[in-house]
Amino acid sequence: PEVDQPQWIKHLGEPLFNNFGYVSPLYVRHKYDGTITNSIAYPLTRSLYGRRVRQPIGGDFGFSGELARIYLASPTWSEAVRNFGIDIWMTTVAMNSNTPICQAFMGRPKIHKPKDPGSDLGPMFSQVVGTIFDLMQHSTG
Repeated sequence: PEVDQPQWIKHLGEPLFNNFGYVSPLYVRHKYDGTITNSIAYPLTRSLYGRRVRQPIGGDFGFSGELARIYLASPTWSEAVRNFGIDIWMTTVAMNSNTPICQAFMGRPKIHKPKDPGSDLGPMFSQVVGTIFDLMQHSTG
């Protein structure tokens, strides 16, 4: 099935006009998709920051100009953030800056290019978890 990307842009952008600074996607997913999200990123983010951002490494986000300025001024950039850590970094910086956050239901499943599911899992795991721990250390002083 084709992805209705114009609708996705609407879903991620419209809340920004309603005083939200960060919009995280909510995708329809098979229970075995999103291994790192379901097993690590969501539970750690939820327990550390108390916020229910179900797909904190969803890959598609909406954010305000104010949050863009916060991102640019953030001292927490690392090499891992440059790669697979970017999504969790964006979500965590938004949470730690008390930016109003919402989630947008995207409707259809996110379709990825076919690939070996295990090929990126190792680097993704280490970069996402490394970023979570870097940010955790930074936010606790």
